[in-house]
Amino acid sequence: MPCNLIIAGKNFDISSFLSATRLRVVKKRNKGEPRFPLRPNGEKLPYSFLTIKTSKADFTDLNTQVKDILRYLKRHRDQLLRIKKTKGIDQISLDFGIEFSSGKSSMQIFMPVELVSLAAEFGISIQVSVYAENFGS
Repeated sequence: MPCNLIIAGKNFDISSFLSATRLRVVKKRNKGEPRFPLRPNGEKLPYSFLTIKTSKADFTDLNTQVKDILRYLKRHRDQLLRIKKTKGIDQISLDFGIEFSSGKSSMQIFMPVELVSLAAEFGISIQVSVYAENFGS
């Protein structure tokens, strides 16, 4: 699960969005569905969301994830600007999945100005999800 674009909202109409986009959606969940599919009577999702894959780089390769997402943001500029204006969307974020080795005592994450600037232009937050070593294996 390297870098993904996540779009979410309490009133996000995923069906309408999907009919108007060419972006490759890899996961979608609707408001009111069980938060955990194995617990159908448990807590329900308070929002709808979808996930769009933006990079094929590995958890251990943040530099390639960043290069991939820069290309992605430039290539899909028009669609990303439309997403920013879509009613019902409360949150748009880039989630960088990275692996943290148990042998390390600290981690420093650097995001280039170009990425931060483009993300801001599209109203996209940047988050980093750190996974234990061998999580993606």
